[in-house]
Amino acid sequence: MGGYGALKIVMHHPEVFSSVYTISPGALTIVREYGPNSNTFKEMSSINTIEELKKTYFGGVMVAFGRSWSPNPSKPPFYCDLPFEYNEGELTVHQDVLQKWYDNMPLHLIDDYLGNLQKLKAIKMDWGRNAGDRFTIQCDMFSQRLENVGITHFAEEYIGTHVSDIYTKQGRIPQQVLPFFDEYLEF
Repeated sequence: MGGYGALKIVMHHPEVFSSVYTISPGALTIVREYGPNSNTFKEMSSINTIEELKKTYFGGVMVAFGRSWSPNPSKPPFYCDLPFEYNEGELTVHQDVLQKWYDNMPLHLIDDYLGNLQKLKAIKMDWGRNAGDRFTIQCDMFSQRLENVGITHFAEEYIGTHVSDIYTKQGRIPQQVLPFFDEYLEF
């Protein structure tokens, strides 16, 4: 969640951070496994215990998002509200909860923080082509939205996964991140 966090922090505090580089940021918006038409929320409709939740991957991710963005201390065992729910195969969209999630997802914050984004000296994001559709689609959507509102930035899809070749000698950190900050970081 480092890329996600970096984007949110820089969007809120351009007076502190002049540039940002994100590697495979996630949770930028709701797509694929995060969305209502995937199996994630259908699967969640039959999960009633923490033990059952631990047997899933994306169910756990959705509960983590829910606990962060739409907590509900009176709703055990997960103590959160989810934007999508299936009852007897019928999808219900809880618009109020969905809005809380959007209020925390960087793609949906661009318009509200456009002035702050315009203050940045540089923005770069990259993502691995084989990181999974949710990453490639979200990153592409975020980049296109920045482009559509006139925010100059760098965006690169590289051949790799979500974590491949990041810290190696020829990896993203020494070959991309450090040179980027050498060029754009201001103190």
